[in-house]
Amino acid sequence: MIFSGFFFEIFYVLFSHIEDVEIFQNKEDKSMEKYLKFDDQVTVLTKHKELQQYLQFRKENDVWVQPYIKETTVVGIEDHPLFLSQYFLSNGIELNDESNECVKDTGMFLTFPMNGERKIYPTRHTAFTSICQRAGLSGPTISNFIGSAFKKVLPVTEKASWLTRGFSLYMQKCKILIRDGKISAMMSNGYSILPADELVGALEKELKKEHKDMKMLSATISHEYLNIDYLLNDKDADSSFSLLLKDFGLDENVKTGIGFATSDVGLSRAYVYPFFMTENGYKTRFGDSAGVEHEGKNSVDTFVQLLPRVDSLFKEAENQIEKLGNTDIDSISSTVRNIVDDNKSLFPKSFAEDVVAALSSQPGTAIDVYLALNEIVENYIASRGNDPTLALTLKDRLSKYLYINIKKYDC
Repeated sequence: MIFSGFFFEIFYVLFSHIEDVEIFQNKEDKSMEKYLKFDDQVTVLTKHKELQQYLQFRKENDVWVQPYIKETTVVGIEDHPLFLSQYFLSNGIELNDESNECVKDTGMFLTFPMNGERKIYPTRHTAFTSICQRAGLSGPTISNFIGSAFKKVLPVTEKASWLTRGFSLYMQKCKILIRDGKISAMMSNGYSILPADELVGALEKELKKEHKDMKMLSATISHEYLNIDYLLNDKDADSSFSLLLKDFGLDENVKTGIGFATSDVGLSRAYVYPFFMTENGYKTRFGDSAGVEHEGKNSVDTFVQLLPRVDSLFKEAENQIEKLGNTDIDSISSTVRNIVDDNKSLFPKSFAEDVVAALSSQPGTAIDVYLALNEIVENYIASRGNDPTLALTLKDRLSKYLYINIKKYDC
């Protein structure tokens, strides 16, 4: 039989403090019902009704459990096909697609008291970092799953023992998210759960106060993020912003919008940001964002209180775009190349070269430079299958370039 951890620790966690566990949803366990069938699945919704159905599914089927960290154990299962069913049986693991997928990924299963009995669930990759954090462990030895000629991988059973031992040292509670048949996250007790359906409902209500024709453009869903883009459909706002851009050489009519993003696995705060979309569907994020962290006393009400600031994000961004439009650049291509060379992690050189080659070496303005940087990032994101985690991370970093001193790269 494959068991992880030390015997006395497992004996302790199996029988202690079960009555102290708090279940956030008082209902029968629906956590095995799935919306996303695979761990790396990305789904794009284009109808608001579909978004509402997704949010309702999450509300009804997500389960948050709050056990003590010391009561939680990690079981590691090695991927040995001939003995896999025996390993599952020995550890009380159900033989299903979720468990098989877990073994081929990290091989980590989490067991904890729930509803008066001990449960065991497979974990998905989104949970691994937070599991290590709850155990107080970090570094390549625990996180590495791919070996090389110079570095071996710690067996998954030993990793599970280390994590279980780490758990035994912590007296606090944690917050575990069970979603689509697996553990998606193991957050600290200080993590603030911000239900997506309530956040989205509050945002849409606020936007419609000033933009009654606002409509959802698309919603991108993964196990790491929920990202929604709304077009404001405000003729005055669209016209004003189009005229501003035309003053600086972008001779297209654009539509303005507001994006929203949140992560239930600890990757991000819940936040909103402005963007504009050209007639051919090309989207550019601009300006700052506004949001709340999933921590402390922050709640949906905290998020609601910042929403009146959303419209001011456009005004602040317009002022900065005007500033960039009035900043003369002697050579657009050279300036873009210098910025790329200074930050290759954000602007991959292979994608930058194509954009730079198409740019004029003639004078222009800083807004030309920013739009070229945006094109590099967009092309890279498209090449990676429009992964929402990558897209949101890179675009958030890119938006900071609206505020840097671009002139200093013009040399």
